[in-house]
Amino acid sequence: MKQTLLRITLLEPLSLSSESTTVGAHHTLDYIPGRVLLGLAASRCYADLGDDAFDVFHSGRVRFTDAMPSFEGHACHPMPYAFHLPKRRASEYYINRAITDGEAGVQYVQQRSGYLSITKDGAMLVRPSRGSAMKTSIEAGAGSRASQGGLFSMEYLSKGVTFIASICADEDIDDQLISRLIHALTGRARIGRSRSAQFGAIEIEEIMEPRHDAGQASLQMHERLTVLLLSDLALHHPETGSPRLTAEARDFGLPEGWKLVEDRCFVRHRSYDRFNGYRKAFDLRRAVLCRGSVLTFEGSSPLTAPQAEAVMERRARGAGLDRQEGLGQFELAPDWLMTPTIRIIETSRDTTPLPSVAPPDPALLAFLQRRQPNLGQRDRERIEGHVQAIGRKYKSARGKLPSQSQWSRVRRWAMTTATFDRSALARLVGGTSGKLSRGWETRLFGEGFDGIEIADWLLSLTPVESDKSVFISELAHQIRASLNRAKHGGTQ
Repeated sequence: MKQTLLRITLLEPLSLSSESTTVGAHHTLDYIPGRVLLGLAASRCYADLGDDAFDVFHSGRVRFTDAMPSFEGHACHPMPYAFHLPKRRASEYYINRAITDGEAGVQYVQQRSGYLSITKDGAMLVRPSRGSAMKTSIEAGAGSRASQGGLFSMEYLSKGVTFIASICADEDIDDQLISRLIHALTGRARIGRSRSAQFGAIEIEEIMEPRHDAGQASLQMHERLTVLLLSDLALHHPETGSPRLTAEARDFGLPEGWKLVEDRCFVRHRSYDRFNGYRKAFDLRRAVLCRGSVLTFEGSSPLTAPQAEAVMERRARGAGLDRQEGLGQFELAPDWLMTPTIRIIETSRDTTPLPSVAPPDPALLAFLQRRQPNLGQRDRERIEGHVQAIGRKYKSARGKLPSQSQWSRVRRWAMTTATFDRSALARLVGGTSGKLSRGWETRLFGEGFDGIEIADWLLSLTPVESDKSVFISELAHQIRASLNRAKHGGTQ
């Protein structure tokens, strides 16, 4: 097998959605799927390859593996689902329940996140650094105007995180074809979400370091072998073509007579719909065994030399379907997965930055502290009356009127201003230039109003005995809410 290693460095934060759903919190993948690299390469050189494009992108003879987080220049392994830790008890060792049941009477917790960098002394737990950001969606067909209620959060991998991927090819693939493919891939590119908003810039470079295989055991020494899935595995029934979620020995090149040891397997699976961007349609639903799954097989005797060679050839090619996208990559009986325990030599701290939070605004903090006791029932009734009167003006007026966002600015000003200077409020509605901002024009308030007069009008609505900041902010909020109800078919 021919193999070329690639290092991918994030020049900007990267967000790769882990799910296609839009409801609930957004989460990013902590690795770069091989299909992303395949798509990037296809966008750059598919047409130039001519008849060779099928061999590179469709046949499975060239494989774009998932890009794993790296530690000290080597690709990490996904956390095996067979690894457990004692519940509510500190431990320096992972218990490999594919080999042992652990201590009697001890309850164990399965480990499902993170990556392992294997050394001669044990396992280093690695978690790529993450962050989150708040974004505003843009209303369709409205240029750059923010949509109402369109605030959402987006998780991302932090700038500077590095990954290791590989391009694997069968021996009969021409070296010049591989060189053209690597040349097309290397350099700068953009992937993932929000590529137009300072996200997704990466640098891809070829590296010459040998692949880091952490102790590949001799297959002729064991009558029981464990398989670790490095990527998702898509299996099918050869007779019907339907998806299959139960692995068999033949899937990994093991000979007849080897059977799955079900009570020593730790497997998770998922299914998802694949959208084909070129055809603008969904492909067949895919069901896969998840990366990190551990499968244990047992035979009546160790493998012979020819059998072991056939198994290693299958390991190089991968198993199952869609191997060109990196699916079906697995590790077969590495030394560290064939032992009952493995020492956690050090835990690499998750350097996930907390979402950036600005220091509290003193004026806003003071407003929030006094808001509740100073807004009594009488003030609320007055505000309701003002809202109804202004609502009637909206119904009878013609032309552009103050929008919800303009009332929001009034509310924000009232909540944070230290002094109620009417000239500051006049500037807020655009009166200093001699021409009011659109929406604050005189059609709502009558001819002859300017910025100062509108400011005086807003201030005059507040009773003398009431707190101006609390009253005006609540008034602006209720007007905005009334406009929103009217916009969506409610009563104003």
